[in-house]
Amino acid sequence: MKRFILLTLIGFIMFSGFGCAQSKEVFNSDYSKKYDFYDKAVSLFQSSAKITSEEADRLFGLLIEKGMAEEPASFCRMTDKNKESYYSLTSGFDVYKVYFKEGSVENIIKQTNISDEQIKNSEPEVAINDENKEAENDASENISSDSNNSQEKADTAKETEEIKPKTPDSPKTSETAETPKESVKSPEPENTNNKSSITLISLTSPIACGKTASLKIKGIPGTTYTISVFYSSGASKANGLEAKTADSDGFVTWTWKIGAKTKAGNHRVVISGGNDKLETKIETT
Repeated sequence: MKRFILLTLIGFIMFSGFGCAQSKEVFNSDYSKKYDFYDKAVSLFQSSAKITSEEADRLFGLLIEKGMAEEPASFCRMTDKNKESYYSLTSGFDVYKVYFKEGSVENIIKQTNISDEQIKNSEPEVAINDENKEAENDASENISSDSNNSQEKADTAKETEEIKPKTPDSPKTSETAETPKESVKSPEPENTNNKSSITLISLTSPIACGKTASLKIKGIPGTTYTISVFYSSGASKANGLEAKTADSDGFVTWTWKIGAKTKAGNHRVVISGGNDKLETKIETT
């Protein structure tokens, strides 16, 4: 009897332990089969943030859910205005802020795409311009109508004067005060230009393959900026393209070597930092 009870307890303990093991959350995915840049991205996460392969896999999945569709060009550690550390990830036109807590992803923030803001800000200006045109057309029609009416009245008065016999001039009893005409003024368009805080100072372009390129910007002093250069083969991994902090005057300069086998043409360059972004192109020959 005691032996039966003992075996029953052992079985119950093993069953409970198995149940607990099954209830533990395990993040497992097949992203490596779906995305050809999975291995490079996960390796970048591990080497930069010093996280486990499981957490790197989990981070990849969370970024995919946030909309990441291209291979990350950079994954750099930065500090926000609250002195809180995070990792800035650049993928295509998008920038993500990744916050960790004790080696695990705590929060991911996808920053707003600047090109969308520019499109949004341009809409009111178009509407205002349309209103200006309508106001100008209305004013032109009113002026033309007044001119035609005045001419008709003058012609009628002249014909009447020719038909009626002349009579002695009667003394003037009152003078008719002229009513000043109101000037039609079109409404001033609102200023809807939102300038970027990042200004391109210089760029060696065009440049021959195998030579050293240089790019200089002016931004906000003390702000960290990242740069990504996209060739036909993908994002450049050249030395010198790491994140840099603007000096006291806001200047940042990057220098890197153009690969000897780089294809000739125009290549996209993206600079990000301070919740802002600047895009330009470099021509290789």
